[in-house]
Amino acid sequence: MYKFTFSTRFYLGVVFIIISLILGKATTALFFIYYQDPFLRWVSLAVYVLSWPLLFLGIWWAGREYYSQFKKYTSYQYYHQSLQRGTQKVYHKTKELGLQAREKVRQKIHEKRLTHWNKKSS
Repeated sequence: MYKFTFSTRFYLGVVFIIISLILGKATTALFFIYYQDPFLRWVSLAVYVLSWPLLFLGIWWAGREYYSQFKKYTSYQYYHQSLQRGTQKVYHKTKELGLQAREKVRQKIHEKRLTHWNKKSS
């Protein structure tokens, strides 16, 4: 199975998205709770507006890398390579089991011949 590997930039982007969403929800709540206080209303509005670039930066960093990893995972080339590896694995295992079965049959035939000749000579 394909394992996703991400860089520090991806994880930083995820952190930016989470921080931005937390700031956005908190400042929205403060805006409506303290609507009567003009200072808190403007501060919460400013923090809310400043959280948007953080969100966009996080989406850009995390989304871009995740998209490229996901695209690689779902691409035809990856599917083809995976199918090819699986087919080769099955082929070699079947070949190995066939050789083992053939060897067992040879041993049984050899044992039968030995017992048959031993009965004739006695």
